[in-house]
Amino acid sequence: MSDVPDGFAERIRDEQGGEIRLLKLPYPYRAALTVCSDTHATPVPTFEAVHTLINTRQVIERGSDAWSRLFQDRAIDEREAWSQGIQGFGLPIADTMWLYSPQIGVFETFDESQGQPVPHSFEGQDFREIVDQWLRRGWVDALHTPGPGSISRKATAAGLEWLRRRPHGQLKVWVNHSLDKTPTCLEPDEAALLPVVKNIVKSLMMPLSWVGLGFLGSRLFQQPKPRKFPAQQRGLLWLLSLVCGGSIAWLLLSVIAGSVRGPLNVAVSSAVFAASVIALGQMRLSYGQGDNPGSPYYNADLVRDFGFRYFWLINSLPGYQTHVSDGLALPEQSSGGRPSCLRLVRLDDGERVLAFGRVYKKSVNAWASIELVTPEALDKLCAEQGTSILYTHWTHYPQWVFGARALDSLEHLRRYHDDGRVWVAPISAILHYTFVRAFLRYSVRLENGTRIVDIAGVEDPVEGLFVPTLEDLRGISFACSPGPTEFWLHGKAVDKNALDVVPSGDAVIARFR
Repeated sequence: MSDVPDGFAERIRDEQGGEIRLLKLPYPYRAALTVCSDTHATPVPTFEAVHTLINTRQVIERGSDAWSRLFQDRAIDEREAWSQGIQGFGLPIADTMWLYSPQIGVFETFDESQGQPVPHSFEGQDFREIVDQWLRRGWVDALHTPGPGSISRKATAAGLEWLRRRPHGQLKVWVNHSLDKTPTCLEPDEAALLPVVKNIVKSLMMPLSWVGLGFLGSRLFQQPKPRKFPAQQRGLLWLLSLVCGGSIAWLLLSVIAGSVRGPLNVAVSSAVFAASVIALGQMRLSYGQGDNPGSPYYNADLVRDFGFRYFWLINSLPGYQTHVSDGLALPEQSSGGRPSCLRLVRLDDGERVLAFGRVYKKSVNAWASIELVTPEALDKLCAEQGTSILYTHWTHYPQWVFGARALDSLEHLRRYHDDGRVWVAPISAILHYTFVRAFLRYSVRLENGTRIVDIAGVEDPVEGLFVPTLEDLRGISFACSPGPTEFWLHGKAVDKNALDVVPSGDAVIARFR
């Protein structure tokens, strides 16, 4: 089977020496790549211009409204091929959406007194119709939390009910927005001590900016300004911070100042310092309260019941990187015994979820991430049989994203996809395939000279074993030695029309359509 990608070297042999191998990616692809862009406030025409460029082969004509919204790089003007316009790339990549936002949400806001979402319109058209069209076109397939700001549990439930009524609105991917601005994020609380210390140091360094030395703080911290603590914890955290800082000052004075020098003051200040440090170390910063039972923003149970399965978190955890910089391939480790970019994470309500990371090019809001897609990087991704999920904000300020280098990158990606080397698909499709492939359970046996590949189910680490549908199995590919082979699903033969059979060298590929 030398012509078949090696996958993860999982081979099962039957009694006659035949071989079955589950491939890592849908045949014939050698790698997978998608974009998970964060939706921020953006006008409808800008969102649609971005997806006309990404999803269609329509030409964006020079001088058109869409052109003015997308392009400002002077290098574009120097290309003869782009003198009249730029043809869209026709890539099947989707975006994130908001349920509540006065700019681009399905609803403008939620009226808590009436218990109803507030309708939202653009140029006389209801946003419910606008976003419904985006969902139908495949332009949206992930939720960027219900929306920025304080979205209550009741509001989240109403927004999810609107999605639930649409067969094309059954989203599986949840992407957190901002811990500072969006308490509905699902995010395990973090220990308070280190963030509090960083906040205190940042506060002390703020005066540097007043004397023109603010760059020192920028070099030490990616975000040099102090971060606001969660509103319900802010008073206590700053009180403990002042007690901690005051005890340090008192301790120093007790050691060096004659007027207060003495063992009693040293002992008392040391005890106060130790107590404040212990208290801060025991506290948890509750920024993301979507997974905190009892919070008015708790929604994790609603989200799971709706069907969300894959989550992007903001803070990295042991074994789980949320942000991977300056490379295309996401790190992999064993999931269900097979390499995968998915990680199992426990939320604050005790439930576990599958989480994924994103790769990006270091730049403001990751605007330059698409420039990572070069032929050399794609070849390396194929050699590794890797998965890439690019992080950017391409609808926020598209002129800062779609420069000449990014357009070249998108053309490279289109070519690799058309050539059958890199699988480009919406993030939900790539993550669901990865999940099913990683946790698939099957066996091989011979019956009357026919090889039977019997799929028992998917060993979901969150919800337990389940029998997949043919829709769940889409793209799953096996390399088989020549000879009669049948595929069964939970003890029943699968219709042969559900599979594509493709010769490949000395093997036969069976791929679920």
